[in-house]
Amino acid sequence: MREEIPPRLVPEMVQTPLMVAAVQYLTNETGEKTGVVLSMADYERLMDDLQDLADIVARRDEPTIPHEEFLAQLKAGGLIPN
Repeated sequence: MREEIPPRLVPEMVQTPLMVAAVQYLTNETGEKTGVVLSMADYERLMDDLQDLADIVARRDEPTIPHEEFLAQLKAGGLIPN
């Protein structure tokens, strides 16, 4: 019977346009990356980014208005000063 070899943690810095994270990879006995360990802060930031992207996709077919019209609506509603 083969003995199970526990995964190893391999630390690495990962940088994307949205975040810089200290990531630890879980690797198998041959060094292949099989999983990722993130801090809770990095995980929550990543989940927020994914939600933002989902919102963008869900709204991509909505009609748009010119910026000046948008500002006029905000002013009319008292949300920004005239």
